[in-house]
Amino acid sequence: MKQEIETLPMQKVVYMRNVGPYGSKENFEMMRTFKKWIKDNHLENDLNESGILGIPLDDPQNTPPEACRYDLALFVSGAYVSHGLVQERLFTGGTYVIFEVPHITEAVETFWLTIDKKMKEKQLKLRKSPIIERFKTTIGTEQVCEFLVPIEKYLPI
Repeated sequence: MKQEIETLPMQKVVYMRNVGPYGSKENFEMMRTFKKWIKDNHLENDLNESGILGIPLDDPQNTPPEACRYDLALFVSGAYVSHGLVQERLFTGGTYVIFEVPHITEAVETFWLTIDKKMKEKQLKLRKSPIIERFKTTIGTEQVCEFLVPIEKYLPI
């Protein structure tokens, strides 16, 4: 599991939202719809530069599955036509430790089971903000996703 530190700027994003259980069929369908919308609006450069962010907004331990909000977001630099499919908001940015993980069930489950231990080992303090999935088309031929774990300001030794 490869990792690095990255600071993301405060920036405008467009997003689609689904309300329902995380990992649901509807979330996968939303990804297809979002990718088509990106292509239809000629935002492939933004996609290639920053990838798609998957942002779970609710803690599933404290929120009923049917009320969990999940956004797919894209940093945008150019013009687009919403057609009511996307909304716009400001992404607050911040510092993240990035974990690159094969996008297969076992690897993703291992990530979630070991993240607390890895954070302690690296002496990183979790910032109160969602852990984000990032899907980039430029990572390589393997299906890979990145988990962006929000951390307090990182000061390398």
